[in-house]
Amino acid sequence: MNKRRYCHLQGFEPSDRTLRYIEQMNDTVEMASLLDKLISIVPFFQIFAGRGTYKTAELSSTGYQITTGSCTPTL
Repeated sequence: MNKRRYCHLQGFEPSDRTLRYIEQMNDTVEMASLLDKLISIVPFFQIFAGRGTYKTAELSSTGYQITTGSCTPTL
């Protein structure tokens, strides 16, 4: 959905800063949607993968967070 057309105010032109923040909010919504999908498959992963894979998944997650800086707040 194009957010600029969702709530149109005649004569209003958002600044570049506003557009950047809207893009950040859209990214947050997309990540929340992805997280929701991932969380829904965790029980299946736990059933079929076994306990030996938990440490690998934890290390992978930690490595990803370190390399992307996703542990730090964006605002």
